[in-house]
Amino acid sequence: VLALNRAEERRAGVHRADVVGRGFFTEVAPCTAVREFQGRYDAMVRGGRRGYDSFEFVFRFRGGERLVQVAISYTPARREGAVLVQDLV
Repeated sequence: VLALNRAEERRAGVHRADVVGRGFFTEVAPCTAVREFQGRYDAMVRGGRRGYDSFEFVFRFRGGERLVQVAISYTPARREGAVLVQDLV
């Protein structure tokens, strides 16, 4: 994780300082380490080409579930990806 905006800090109940520098799929949001989420991102990286994908996903938190729209992208020239999350409910 390179950055986290204030809106996501509030929604996810985390602090920016606690997640920046950590692995998104392994440490920050391990519920996303599934084929439907991380698998899509990994396919972009393996393909070695610029990629974009958008899909719905359910985050499961202690306090309940959150249906979101996810947009993921990957830029091989910078070896960098982005994950954008927007609430649907």
